[in-house]
Amino acid sequence: MTKLSQPHPKHDLETHHVDQVAPPKPDDAQATNIRSFLRETPLYDYAQRRWLDIPASPIHERDLYLPQTAILSALMEFFNIGDRRLGVTGNKDIDHAVHVDGQLKTSPAYRFVGRGRLVNGESRFPPSSTSCSLPIDCGRTDYEFVTTLGDAKTDADSNPLGDGIQLSVHAEQCFSQQHNREFVLTFIMTEKSFRVFRFDRCGMMSTTYVNFHEDPVAFVHLFGLICSDDAESIGYNPTLYFEDVHGQCTRYYESTFLRILDDEAPQSNLATNEVPSGDDDGKLGTARPCVEEKLKIRVNSRPLHFRRGLRGRGGVYWAGEHATLGTVIVKQSYRPSGRVPEWKFLRKAVGVTGVGQMLAYDTRVWRVTESRWPGGTGDGTKFHDCEWSSIVLRRYGDSIDHFKDHIQILVTLRDAINGHRGLWDMYILHRDVSITNILMGVLDAPEGWKGVLIDLDMAVSLLSESSKVGVDYRTGTRAFQSLHVLNSYEYELADPDAQTVPPDSQRLMHDYSDDLESFYWCLCWICFSYDGPGKFAQTDMLTEWGSDSPRQAFAAKMLHLALPFQKEAVKPWFRPFVPLLEHLHDFCLENYNGRQTLVEKERAHIRDVSAMRKDSKQRYNFVLHAIQTTIDDLEAGGPLFESDDEDDIDVGGGQLPSLSVELLKPQRALPYSHSSSTKRKSQEELDESPTKKNRGPARPSSLRHSGESHDA
Repeated sequence: MTKLSQPHPKHDLETHHVDQVAPPKPDDAQATNIRSFLRETPLYDYAQRRWLDIPASPIHERDLYLPQTAILSALMEFFNIGDRRLGVTGNKDIDHAVHVDGQLKTSPAYRFVGRGRLVNGESRFPPSSTSCSLPIDCGRTDYEFVTTLGDAKTDADSNPLGDGIQLSVHAEQCFSQQHNREFVLTFIMTEKSFRVFRFDRCGMMSTTYVNFHEDPVAFVHLFGLICSDDAESIGYNPTLYFEDVHGQCTRYYESTFLRILDDEAPQSNLATNEVPSGDDDGKLGTARPCVEEKLKIRVNSRPLHFRRGLRGRGGVYWAGEHATLGTVIVKQSYRPSGRVPEWKFLRKAVGVTGVGQMLAYDTRVWRVTESRWPGGTGDGTKFHDCEWSSIVLRRYGDSIDHFKDHIQILVTLRDAINGHRGLWDMYILHRDVSITNILMGVLDAPEGWKGVLIDLDMAVSLLSESSKVGVDYRTGTRAFQSLHVLNSYEYELADPDAQTVPPDSQRLMHDYSDDLESFYWCLCWICFSYDGPGKFAQTDMLTEWGSDSPRQAFAAKMLHLALPFQKEAVKPWFRPFVPLLEHLHDFCLENYNGRQTLVEKERAHIRDVSAMRKDSKQRYNFVLHAIQTTIDDLEAGGPLFESDDEDDIDVGGGQLPSLSVELLKPQRALPYSHSSSTKRKSQEELDESPTKKNRGPARPSSLRHSGESHDA
C-alpha cells in the first residue's frame, strides 16, 4: 500500500490541546468507599499523607516502576476490574503496525489489556495471568489488546505538551491496530502526581495534576474511570463487536440504518423515512426514499483501508457481507460538526454511473463532546467538535494502484472521471481525488462501472448559500492536491479558518479543474513509482509532492509542470502512457495559467459556478477523449497520439479560455458519457465549444514564492 505523509504531530497536538481540565469528582458514596480502602491498604499512610514506597526524589523513571505497579495492581483489585489486566513493560518494546510505521517499536511503561465482546472477543485470559496482571511475553500485551496505557516520569522530566506527544504515539497505535476506538485514555504518573491525557478525533485533552499523596481519593477515583470494565466508557465504539460463531471469533457491525429502497421495492408495505436531503446542505433536491431497519453485517477482522493519524476524519473501511445487501463496504469516519454528512451526497448520487453506490446509512449520531468530561472542550479555541457517521456501500474492486495491466488503469481512471463529471452535473464537487478514492470495478463490470469514485467526505454542494468554497491546502490528500489548492497557503485572509470566499476576495474557488488536475497527479504517481503490477518504489520527487509543507509540495509540482514533461521519470513498464501524460501535463499547466491570470488581474472573484460550468464540458471531454484514445490505441496496437504547445492565454469573462488548438488536435476516439456509458459522444458535440486560437501554456520563469511560508 502506498504510504503518504501526515501532518506533524507536535504542531497539530499543540494547536488542539485542551489543558487543565478538572477531573470528575466522586460522589459521597464513592468517596466513602475509597477512604475505607485507603485506611486498609498497607501501601498508603494517612498520617504521613503519602504512598509509602514511592521515592521522594527518584533519579530515573525506572525507580518508579515497582512501587507504582504495586499501587496500580492494588487499585485493580479494589475496583474488582475483572476484564482488565496490567502488563508492566518497563523498557520492553512492542511493535507498531507494519503497514503503518514499518519496523518502529515503542515501550509504554504500563499497558492495561482487556477482554470482552467490544475489545477482542476473548472470554478468558491466558492461564499464566494473575487476578490483575499478565506476563509481558504471553502474547496478549500488544497494542491490539491495550485498553488503557500510561508512562512513568520524574517530575523534573515531565511537561504537559511533551508528555502528550509521547503518549500520542502509543494512542495512535491503539487507533491503528484496533479500529473501533472513539477515544483512548492514557496517563503520566510521577513521584507526586497523576495526570490523564485523552486522545480523540478532535485532538488532545489533559487534566490538571492530581497530587496522589495529598489527594488520594481523587487519584483513586480517576484511575477507576480510565481503567473501567465498561468498554464503551473508555472509548470503544459499541456498534462493532466480536461474537463466537462455531468456535471462530467473528466481528460484526450492528446498528439501526436507513436503507435505500430499490426501484422495484414494494414501497406501499414499508414505513419509509423521508429524511429531507436539502436542509443544511443547499438544494440537493429529491433523493431515493429509505426504510429504517436494524442490520447486522459481518465484517472482516481487519479493515481494507484506514486513515492514519489521531485528529481528523479517522476513516476506516471494512469489507463485509449481509444476507440481503450482499458483499459490501462499511465506511466509518468523522466530520466537523456542521459539515454536510457524506450520506446526503451519496443518497442524491444513487444511480450516478461511476460513483460508489450507498446502500444504507447509520442513524446513530455521536459527537466527541458527548464523551469529554465537563470542561473538556475548553473555551472553544482549541476544540472543534466532530461527528461520527457510518455508511454501507456496494463493494467494488481494489484501489487503482492495485492494477493488473495497462488497460485496467485507464478504464478505471476514465470511469472514475465520468463519475466525477456526473457529480459535477448535479452541482456536487468532490474535492478529494486520490489513488485510494479511485476503485477498480468488479470482475466483468458493465460499461461505466470499470472504475468507481468514492469518498465524498470533502464534497460540497454548489447550490447552497455557502457554495463559494475557496481553495484550501488543508482539504484533500497532499500528494494529489492541485497547484492552486497547494498555493492557497499564501493567501492573506482576515479569518484563516474561513471556509468560503468573500465576494471581493482574490482567493480562487475550489474548481472542478482542481479535481481534474488531481486525477493527473494520481496517474503520475502510479507511472513514476510502479514498474509493473505490485512493483512499487517511491522516488524523491513523489516524496516532495506529499510533503507536510504545502509550500514544498507546490514548488515540487510547479517545477514538474513548468518544465517539459519528464519522460525519464516514467517507469519503463509505463512508457506507452507517455503521450497521454504529455497531453495531460500541458492541459493542467494551461488550466493553471488561465486561473492564475485571473488572480494576477484581480478578477478571481468573477470565476463563480456559472463561469466554471461554461468551460467544464470542453475540459471533461478533452481529458476523457485523451484517455479513451490511449485505450483504443493500446488495444489496437497502433501509434499513440503526440502533443505540442504554444505560449499565451486570455482571461475571458471568468470562465477559462478555450483550450489551445494544439491540445485539441487528437480527435479520434471519443469518451463515454456518464449518463449513457454505452453511447459515444459525437464529433460535433466535442467541437461544440469555440476553439479560439490561443497560444499555449505560458511556462513560469521563476518558482520563488513572494510570501512567507506557513505551517501545514
